[in-house]
Amino acid sequence: MSKQSLKRNKFYSDEDTLRIFVYTIEEYLKFAKCFSELDDAENNPDHKYILLQTKLLLIRKYEIINEPIYLRNVLDAVSATWPELTDSIDTLHKRIDEIESSKMEILLSDGTKRSLHESIEDVMYGMYLHAEKAKIEQLIKTNMTTYLFAVDRYVSYWESLLTDTYNLIEERISDKYTHDDFERASVIFAGDDSEQGQDIHSVPFWSNLRGRDAKPEEVQALFEQMSEEERGIAALAQLFILELQKDDYSVDFLKKMIYPVVKQYWGDFSNAHKMLSGIEFGYSSKVRFDDSGNNAHVLLFKNFNPEGLFIINQPHYSEDIVPLYLKRDDECSDWKIVSIGDPPDTLIKSITIDPNKIIKKLFGRKKNDNSTYR
Repeated sequence: MSKQSLKRNKFYSDEDTLRIFVYTIEEYLKFAKCFSELDDAENNPDHKYILLQTKLLLIRKYEIINEPIYLRNVLDAVSATWPELTDSIDTLHKRIDEIESSKMEILLSDGTKRSLHESIEDVMYGMYLHAEKAKIEQLIKTNMTTYLFAVDRYVSYWESLLTDTYNLIEERISDKYTHDDFERASVIFAGDDSEQGQDIHSVPFWSNLRGRDAKPEEVQALFEQMSEEERGIAALAQLFILELQKDDYSVDFLKKMIYPVVKQYWGDFSNAHKMLSGIEFGYSSKVRFDDSGNNAHVLLFKNFNPEGLFIINQPHYSEDIVPLYLKRDDECSDWKIVSIGDPPDTLIKSITIDPNKIIKKLFGRKKNDNSTYR
């Protein structure tokens, strides 16, 4: 009996099944592309082993009948959604029949016969998904060279099936999973959980931060507590961003604010202007210095709402909080802008790092909602 005719549970709607399949296959293709760009496996046996075992681990959810995204379930969803693809779907079912009916066996060192599927289960449940003693004892009697020869063929076959199915439906599916704009900033908190709660209400987008709302006089008091040097650095950071965002920005004026070594990388500032224009920024009231005291950075908060002020006293990470790096110019003792989003020492020592590319990476995606940031 073909497994195609066996009763299978339908876990999700056809629409959801297709969306999940496309989303997970695109993740698989990232792994496959990465592996293809690594050194030749022939020169490193461990490379081949890791490549195949990783692919096998990722493919497993498509070839197990009781998995929601079992490939036949995906093909059923394709047939129901696009009846005109029936012939192509039938061909793919036949290809699954071929591999599922394969009688490939592996003989262990003690003469025990294991089907390829059983050997794969030994790997999955003995080493990766679980740590079952009996499975491990089967593995240590398995000649891994022989095993990998069989797995190589198995993985190649399933990879071909999956990519052919993906190519058949990828351009037809309109409702894919996408990372939408978030109503709140996604943050990593790295401080003391008991010290400060989530008491930010004036700026809904930043309400995931551990902190509290602040009054204008509190922020003013913090500013007055800064040293003259710190206030100068904070003012320079704000002046640079505001000038860079102007449609009629002055190249000469911006260059005067740039650290000499990196001026060539900023060019005429047009790329940076395109990336940063239209983004409202807030600026941290704290200037952070490195141990030498010659490098500093000011945190930029994207999509600033001037009426929403808050105070945070603990470390957080968010892709929407970006450091602007500065360095002291030894020739004139003034502080100068180095980069946005990349440490100055890395930038200055390497002629291959371009601030414009860094800015593009950080600010290439723009928000289109009305959420606010600090």
